[in-house]
Amino acid sequence: MACSACSALVENKLNSITGVNEASVNLAGRSAFIDFDETSISLEEIKKHISDIGYDLVIDDEQSASEIEAQQTKLLRRKTILAW
Repeated sequence: MACSACSALVENKLNSITGVNEASVNLAGRSAFIDFDETSISLEEIKKHISDIGYDLVIDDEQSASEIEAQQTKLLRRKTILAW
């Protein structure tokens, strides 16, 4: 994703998918957090929906959500310090 319009398009698409409870796209982190009902939809089906609008979804199932959030927080702090 290259701009906020792109991230908004992906986020809106994710949130419109039946079975997705909530989705949030982070442009700076080039990531998305997706809360979904695994009994209604699979990650592969979500990936197909995103592919249909011209984007690729890389699934990182090696890290837990808390590990990813901690990594993003650390990166944000680093960027903030560098901005001063």
